[in-house]
Amino acid sequence: MNKKLKLLFTVVCIFFLVFTVPICSFSTENKGFEEVLNGFEEDDQESDDALSGFDEEVEDISHAEEEIEKTSVFSLDGYFKIGTAFNIDNDDKKWRGLIKLRTETLIELNVKLSDSWQARAGCNTFFDFSYDMNGRSEYTSEILDNYEKALELREVYILGSLSNNLDIKFGRQIVVWGKSDNIRVTDILNPLNMQEPGLTDIEDLRLSVVMTRIDYYKGQWNLTTIAVHENRYNKNPEFGSDFYVFPVKMPEENTPANDFSNTEFAAALNGTFSGWDIALYYANIYNDTPHLDTLTLQMEHGRIKMGGIAFNTAYGNWLFKSEVAYFSGIEYSQVSGKKYSRTDVLIGAEYSGISDTTIGFEVVDRHQNNYEQLLDLLPMKVVRDEVQTAIRITRKYMNDTLTLTMLASFFGETAQHGAFERISTGYDLSDTINIACGVILYQAGDTLSFKNIDDNTRIFMDIKYNF
Repeated sequence: MNKKLKLLFTVVCIFFLVFTVPICSFSTENKGFEEVLNGFEEDDQESDDALSGFDEEVEDISHAEEEIEKTSVFSLDGYFKIGTAFNIDNDDKKWRGLIKLRTETLIELNVKLSDSWQARAGCNTFFDFSYDMNGRSEYTSEILDNYEKALELREVYILGSLSNNLDIKFGRQIVVWGKSDNIRVTDILNPLNMQEPGLTDIEDLRLSVVMTRIDYYKGQWNLTTIAVHENRYNKNPEFGSDFYVFPVKMPEENTPANDFSNTEFAAALNGTFSGWDIALYYANIYNDTPHLDTLTLQMEHGRIKMGGIAFNTAYGNWLFKSEVAYFSGIEYSQVSGKKYSRTDVLIGAEYSGISDTTIGFEVVDRHQNNYEQLLDLLPMKVVRDEVQTAIRITRKYMNDTLTLTMLASFFGETAQHGAFERISTGYDLSDTINIACGVILYQAGDTLSFKNIDDNTRIFMDIKYNF
């Protein structure tokens, strides 16, 4: 067993032993506690009789609260967060020690326009003080422009019903496809923020784009058609970042104009049934991953097509899931002018039979159908079968106020292409305040994305106030 697998195996075993062994004794204690409480049932019934005179007053208060909710047109949600991170491995002084001290604010305004129409406008902003503290002259302009501060629109849309079974949604929004929680296969419509790989779950990485979405409902089926009007792509590590994979700055990306000729199209058919559901997908979009055009020496986003299917079913304490996607029209930097196809197959399972604990396992094989040896050339090496495995263990304590999570993801059958492990904990101090902290470990691999990543071990902590 190589070094990467030993580390991964050790982390999984330690986490499993520490956070699941106490379950048996805790369950036994609970039984005894319930027996003690049985004697209080009669007293509780008498107390209920004594308080019965207050029922009418409570009902009046509830009705008053309902009236307030009905008349409320505007609501404001969001959070304020302070986050910090330390790199404990990197030899480069600007990426060692304090690498993040960021304040972040999200504000979402929700408007109820009528009984069948509503709107949302969200805005996100942040400022990172660590660059001033470490000396701004140490960093590239690309880092300062993209990592130090930002102000951007999040979800901004209007949603309503055209009839009893026909809805429309227009604006910047997020559409989630597929069944996997940790690996993307059919979930391709929204780009991701990949500037710090592995540090955040996929659900928090998606970037909103302007779409028109129409949903038609008939029984247990839902047909969705989508037109994507905004060409927005993954936020990858910028030149000068400790995650930047190239030794020199790559050419700028050529982004297609946001006009009708570049509109992306997608459709989905979802069926939800007792104990299982299924979804069929089709998309004609631009590839989020650019390729180098050797004629123009620019990074181009080629047009690709995807047809896919996703399925999951519940059996007792188990949830089984699977996704299959076929991509065509893929272009790579090594071979100019030629297009390739790829088939992605994912299987996974989730077990929740242990008290307050969920264990998930997912594996995907991304198979290049018309592979040729030229694709194996460095630096942008493409392998015939790119295998990714994800293992997630989550356990809750203290009435679900404390959550411990371990996520391990490795690439290649023996993690030869790279890996990372993230161990984190989140604690709800109150209904509005949450504290989270953890560590993420990286192991280098023989592909470009993980070539020099093993010096980026991070310890992180966030304090979030939700309103």
